[in-house]
Amino acid sequence: MKTKLFLDFDGTLFNTTKLKEKFENLLSEYGITSEALLAAYREESKTTHFTVPGVLNRIYVLEDEQKKEIIAREMELHNDDPELVYADVIPLLKQIDRKKYEINLITLGDPKFQSLKVGKSALKKYFDNIYYTEVDKWEYLGGVVGINEEFIVVDDREDTCFFVERKFKNSKCFCIKRDDLDTDDPTLNKKFKGIKVIKTLSEAIS
Repeated sequence: MKTKLFLDFDGTLFNTTKLKEKFENLLSEYGITSEALLAAYREESKTTHFTVPGVLNRIYVLEDEQKKEIIAREMELHNDDPELVYADVIPLLKQIDRKKYEINLITLGDPKFQSLKVGKSALKKYFDNIYYTEVDKWEYLGGVVGINEEFIVVDDREDTCFFVERKFKNSKCFCIKRDDLDTDDPTLNKKFKGIKVIKTLSEAIS
């Protein structure tokens, strides 16, 4: 039987920090400071259905017409998404033993927005299954794996790794820490004891 491998998208396969920088440069044209964007981004990140309109709705000085224009221009930013995939991702996905592993993508957030990013990144073809969830991954996985099943999760959020391993005793979770610095609410990635921390994807695959 194949071992199920679940890979997170944002911060694990995809350099979300660089996309945020592009978005920050776009908003600066409308007089929005990086501090205002960061505050809006962190508030929206506390939800499980993160969207660009959701971020913009938290920046109260923007007018409706400006929001519509920004959303249209933000869509154009995703044309560069293949360049934002981390360098080690595609080589690893190509070399994984498909007879040994079932390769799954699991990503938290608004399904339409996440599907857009995954599609633009050109990574879809490497996965057996793609799961979009608006509930925490440790809850969602209950409908995908058995409670005693052995499987692997790679995610950049410590809370996800902690609670998946706590709920599924035979799971192995690796918290990947890329070199770039993210701007999520720091409470989302507070320190959890016993987390296995890695720097590259290959460390999770034996």
